[in-house]
Amino acid sequence: MADGSSGIKQLPQDIGEAVIKPVVDEVGKALEVGVQSVTGSYPQAQLNPEEQAKKKEAEEKKKQEFLWRLDKMTATANQQAKVRAAQQQQLQSQQQEKQEEKVKQLDELEKEQSQKQAEDLAQAQRRTEVRKGVGG
Repeated sequence: MADGSSGIKQLPQDIGEAVIKPVVDEVGKALEVGVQSVTGSYPQAQLNPEEQAKKKEAEEKKKQEFLWRLDKMTATANQQAKVRAAQQQQLQSQQQEKQEEKVKQLDELEKEQSQKQAEDLAQAQRRTEVRKGVGG
């Protein structure tokens, strides 16, 4: 009987070793992969020199393409800034021309009004002279 009861007691330990240990190992591996994906520290597989050269060449090509695009975007931004500055300057010159035109119109209007006042004054003086005549 002692043999039978010890076999029953041993059964959970056997099941634990057979089932739980592989599951714990897989969970540990999954955690390790998760941490590596977050930190970006993947273990680098040893590549042969030819593959390393190709990989380095591809990285250099990507870097050159990035730099080319960056230069293009910078040049485009500079051109846009020049165009905006030219448009702003043109707008300011148009506003200045409009302002000068308004000043010119006001000067002409004042000149016309002063001439009209002078004519009205002269006409009023002529009327009074005519009325002050003989018998008047």
